[in-house]
Amino acid sequence: MAKSIDEYYSEKMKKLLDAQKEKKNAPMALPTPSQENDDGRSKGRNYYDSFRSKVEREKTLQDQPRAPRRERTDRNPLERTAEDDIREGKPPKIRKRPEQKGKPRDIGEKGDVVENREGAAKLKNSSFPEQTLEDRREESARQIEAMEMAKKARKRRNARDIIISAALLFAVLIFMCVVAYRLLFVISDISIPATSVHSEDALLGATGVHKGDHLFSFSSREVGELLMLRCPEISEVDVERTPPGKIEFNIVEEDAAFYADFYGEYRLLSTSLRVMGSVTEEDAKEKGCIKLVLPDVSNVTAGLVPAFADLRDDKYIYEVCEAVLASSLSGRTDKIDLCDRYNISFTVDSRYLVFAGGSESMPTKFKLTAATLSDEMFDGTFKARIDVSDLSKTSVVKDEGISLD
Repeated sequence: MAKSIDEYYSEKMKKLLDAQKEKKNAPMALPTPSQENDDGRSKGRNYYDSFRSKVEREKTLQDQPRAPRRERTDRNPLERTAEDDIREGKPPKIRKRPEQKGKPRDIGEKGDVVENREGAAKLKNSSFPEQTLEDRREESARQIEAMEMAKKARKRRNARDIIISAALLFAVLIFMCVVAYRLLFVISDISIPATSVHSEDALLGATGVHKGDHLFSFSSREVGELLMLRCPEISEVDVERTPPGKIEFNIVEEDAAFYADFYGEYRLLSTSLRVMGSVTEEDAKEKGCIKLVLPDVSNVTAGLVPAFADLRDDKYIYEVCEAVLASSLSGRTDKIDLCDRYNISFTVDSRYLVFAGGSESMPTKFKLTAATLSDEMFDGTFKARIDVSDLSKTSVVKDEGISLD
């Protein structure tokens, strides 16, 4: 293994000191003049001169001005360098040194004397300016890249901590809500008024809501529809929830205004033609209900309006029923035939058969019929046919043989 210059000179100096010590310890001998001049002086002088010349040569090499660095002639002038990135405050890209082709050159061990491109001798790993600048650039690039990576890692770590904290907070909030819902919002009080047909217990059983259930465990709309289906006299249901555990049902009851024959059975109909309970014809007349003769139906369900089989538009039926209830003949009308929308007829006071024609202008036709029957000649002693299909003229024909059934 080669020795460095410092080790070499240190060994030489040690040998010199050992030689001088041996010379001091040796017995004194008077040298001859020739021996003193030729031997001692020449050896010490020659060694000193050689040592000084080596030190001066080494100092000269260190103080020698640096040769100008060769610029690349084949580099693109638009290519960015590490100096440009450092000057603009951006992390420079570390350029990889090109790999040497062929057998690598042996540059010796640390401390060996090698030759540079200019042919001057220099020590390996010594701090020359051309080497220090390149190392500084690479070290600065590595530091900037490390700082950028650390900053990104810190941001990712902070974002991860925020997400985890938010998830934990959300889970705790959900857990608290579930616990509060299970423990606090329990039905303890139910209020529902009775109707003319059903009692409070019957209505409460029809809702399907019981004490001990959770306050928000059911849908108000679904409970209202179920209650109207099971209790057809109810037309509207409003559910009010009062935390922590009170429920109040507000019910609107609808009176029966009509009745009709469905498959050989009379059923009451509400003002909106919702099917209600079964009834006999005598009981329906006692209640003051109007008999309706309707077109063929395909389905009849309690709590719902009847579904007509061959009728595309049943709007006229609801318009006629609404008109008769709004007129002054609502309590005097016995029967309305609605099978044909262009040939509607109805009976009044069980003596007068009125032909209304089409379903248009029915409120006016009811008013015209009421005005006609207000005449003194209609004292209830005879039967008659009244035609109000033409609003411009009204005809009255006495006919004791007409059938009013």
